[in-house]
Amino acid sequence: MDHLELTACAAYSKQSYSEVPGAQKIENRWTSTTLFWLPTEDCHYIVHRGSAQPRDFLVDALAIPVRYLGNWVHAGFAFSHMSIRKKLRKIFESIEGSGKPLIVTGHSLGAAQGSLTLLYAQEKFPGVDAKGYFFGKPRVYKKPGRRKFPDGKVVSCVCGSDLITRLPRFLFTAEKQDLFYLSSCGNNFMNPTPEFVQEDFDMFDGILDHSMDTYLQRLREIT
Repeated sequence: MDHLELTACAAYSKQSYSEVPGAQKIENRWTSTTLFWLPTEDCHYIVHRGSAQPRDFLVDALAIPVRYLGNWVHAGFAFSHMSIRKKLRKIFESIEGSGKPLIVTGHSLGAAQGSLTLLYAQEKFPGVDAKGYFFGKPRVYKKPGRRKFPDGKVVSCVCGSDLITRLPRFLFTAEKQDLFYLSSCGNNFMNPTPEFVQEDFDMFDGILDHSMDTYLQRLREIT
């Protein structure tokens, strides 16, 4: 894992709650689903915005499984993602011709959308070399958890007791992925055991640890 790249994605994910400088903003006004497309000299970024409007929280709450892109996924996430899929297709067609890799990122609901964007690229645009860095990602896929993406293509960053990464509580789970864990004790671990993560959890820090400010601060403290 590239720590500098992870930290850059955290900065973009924080910026997405306002504007990502130099990026093209894409938004569906009915679902409020929002992303930013940022081509750079070396790669393309797609940055999904997290929950920012009341409609976003309704999306979060629609936690029933539906079939989407060949997988059973959270219905609310699938519905909102479908609302921007035509525009994503145009972006992917452009990226395929550029020869540059794609990095998908986002926080919270934006991380869930990002995972589906990565899945869409993999299923429909195999010519796009894509990977994802996600922060505070809720559970997207129906249990049991299976590997959706090749090894090394997804890093999910979880800050200590981030409660949202453990929701929805029933039916859903995270896909198999690399976990970069910013523990409550101040140390950082790549792919810690589930037992350690469970023992490290503190309900009282569950909301504070979900803040994108907290994620970015913790990552910038790593030397």
